[in-house]
Amino acid sequence: MSGPILKADKGAAKAYFLLCQALKKANKVAIVRFTFKNHNHVGVIEPYENVLLLNQLRFHSQILPVESLELEKVRVSTAEVDIAEQLIAQLSGPFKPERFHDTYIEDLKKTISKKGRGKKVSMAKEKEKKAKVYDIMSLLKESLKEQKPAAKSLRKKK
Repeated sequence: MSGPILKADKGAAKAYFLLCQALKKANKVAIVRFTFKNHNHVGVIEPYENVLLLNQLRFHSQILPVESLELEKVRVSTAEVDIAEQLIAQLSGPFKPERFHDTYIEDLKKTISKKGRGKKVSMAKEKEKKAKVYDIMSLLKESLKEQKPAAKSLRKKK
């Protein structure tokens, strides 16, 4: 395994490619158990282009019980859920992994480069930031309004 991409062992290329194509065609993934660094793990194998990707999942015992989280109880209306669903549909699209990158590694490489040139490097402590609380309904409605002009242009003029 090199990163999350699984590579076929010698002589197993046909079985590997067959599994990849069958998973793609069936629009399915494979749930697997694997050993890595002397520990058992559970994962999902999914086709990506012409390779298989492995992503680690969690065992049930590794997931905190929801009851232990002290979640705030809130109510949402059917209309709110409908608007949220519309926004999700509007923003949905194919996953493009190239749009995401590991900023930690990028920052680490910059730090190593600075140190290599003899510059003094200090690690700044990040202050814990409190998340801003937004009125989600007004944001959802505003986002959906931005799409309305395009829809209006499709109506017949009287």
